[in-house]
Amino acid sequence: MADMSPTTAALPSAHADEIAAAAGGNDIALNAVSVMHNQGTSLDELSLEEFMRPIDGFLRPLFITTKTVARYMGGERPGVILTLSEPGAKMAVGALVD
Repeated sequence: MADMSPTTAALPSAHADEIAAAAGGNDIALNAVSVMHNQGTSLDELSLEEFMRPIDGFLRPLFITTKTVARYMGGERPGVILTLSEPGAKMAVGALVD
């Protein structure tokens, strides 16, 4: 597993190319993203930037990861892209416990 921040396509693309060359394809990709964001503030108090931060923070890396590995998936070797995110889960559990 490579530790990288897929906010641009260059690093994930080079890594996917290396994996595909060594393994003959890419069957599994894991997109693990951690984006801290504001929870608990009412919508009318959020700025557009605060509102968009988690959307862009989660979807940009997912798009880059998906686009990067999709060329190695499908056909006789279908693949899967797993997506994990953790800050919201931690924040929600804390809110339930408090």
